[in-house]
Amino acid sequence: ARTSSLVGGAGLPPGLSPYAAASIRVMEKYQDERKQWFMGFSSSAELVGDARTRVLEELKQWLLTLDEGAPATVASVAARLDYCWQFLLRPGVFETRNERSFL
Repeated sequence: ARTSSLVGGAGLPPGLSPYAAASIRVMEKYQDERKQWFMGFSSSAELVGDARTRVLEELKQWLLTLDEGAPATVASVAARLDYCWQFLLRPGVFETRNERSFL
């Protein structure tokens, strides 16, 4: 399930890396726009359980661990890049029916 909106809801934690905060804002904007137009239909329903939502939620959870005072390690960022690269190598997993594509 989608984490409650971090930007509009409880807010982002203090000390969070500004880059992580900006990334979370972009992901939540994408999720909100995707929710409004899912599969060509206007919807206010929350998208849960699909691969895109799960990946975005997992990435947001990781971003929340990035403290401004203790930047991510090279190994940690490399692991995330590889994680994302694996999805790019498998476009069939993410069918793009809406105008704003995940990939």
